[in-house]
Amino acid sequence: AMSESVLKNSGLDTDRLLICQENRIEKAMQFVLGACEELDDDEKKKIFIVIDSWDMLVSKKKLEDSLAGENTNSVDFSISKLKNDFARLLAGLSPATILVINIVTAALMQMGKDWDIPGGTSIYFSSSAIVLLTSKAKERDDENNVTGALVRARVEKGRLAIEQTKFQLLISHTGALDRYFGLFDYARSR
Repeated sequence: AMSESVLKNSGLDTDRLLICQENRIEKAMQFVLGACEELDDDEKKKIFIVIDSWDMLVSKKKLEDSLAGENTNSVDFSISKLKNDFARLLAGLSPATILVINIVTAALMQMGKDWDIPGGTSIYFSSSAIVLLTSKAKERDDENNVTGALVRARVEKGRLAIEQTKFQLLISHTGALDRYFGLFDYARSR
């Protein structure tokens, strides 16, 4: 999960960040839109928004029902609409860069796709790129201690990338992405 310590370990100046750890979708929308409301396009180009995690956003109704002790297993039909609205609002923040972290579920009975993105279809259609990440392999040091995770990535949708491109990333246990991992192999293949 995205956190201030992960961001610091990645070399980012967290004093220049606005961090909202709100899981209610209505509050998250207000925070993001309020932070960007007065910015012109030149200022928006300098913004990087991370939403971690799309799937964990809940509606005010679901939270109130849970606090009231009502059935929390019931389906909240308002959440997909709220997430679709949020996705369209995020698309309107262009040219800001927005990274949405989400889970992917197995798709049932869909032609051609073995995965599905929960929480409304607008996030899929408004995305410039969708990269699926999976990880099972571990990076180990000379003494066989696990030092990180090898993550396989596949571009599923890309307006600016070649779809079905595959690559690997290394995320160390310090929380940082190894920015040089795989560059030698990539350069050698060219």
